[in-house]
Amino acid sequence: MELIGFEDAAMLLMKDHAVAWEYLQGKWYSYDGSYYIDCTSENFDSNFPGADKGQVLIEDGVMYFSEYEDMHDMLNWLRLTVKDKDQCEVYCFGENQEYLMYREQ
Repeated sequence: MELIGFEDAAMLLMKDHAVAWEYLQGKWYSYDGSYYIDCTSENFDSNFPGADKGQVLIEDGVMYFSEYEDMHDMLNWLRLTVKDKDQCEVYCFGENQEYLMYREQ
């Protein structure tokens, strides 16, 4: 996915679930090696604490988690901030900690 090239492109990439999901496609790792995100068109997997098996939804840069398919009882799980096409910052609400992630090439 090619970035658009103007200053608020990062916000736009995380505004809508479908666009954010497309951006996240692939495997991401924290630089310290402690966390990962693996996103495909069908599945999402991560070892960030606070969520297990369930549904995720991305709106306005926040990834919500719910154990229920209809997304009731949503939990603020992660905040995603695009740095460039292969780096993003992930803030984990449960840990009150931010991690810089890179996309596996």
